[in-house]
Amino acid sequence: MLLAGWKTLPLWSLIPDHDKAIAPAAQRFRAERMRATTVRIAGSHSVFIARPVVVAQFVLRALDG
Repeated sequence: MLLAGWKTLPLWSLIPDHDKAIAPAAQRFRAERMRATTVRIAGSHSVFIARPVVVAQFVLRALDG
């Protein structure tokens, strides 16, 4: 039987502190509910454009486990 990846793989969540599109509190709630490793970042909803180096570091850290 195959299990869904989100049930068996480590989960990560990058939460921008100044997101106006999705409330950071809602993002934190979802991340806690899925037991994700959470990293907060100063930025808006488009943090991947404004802070690409920090986002890339986050992705690399998640890949390392």
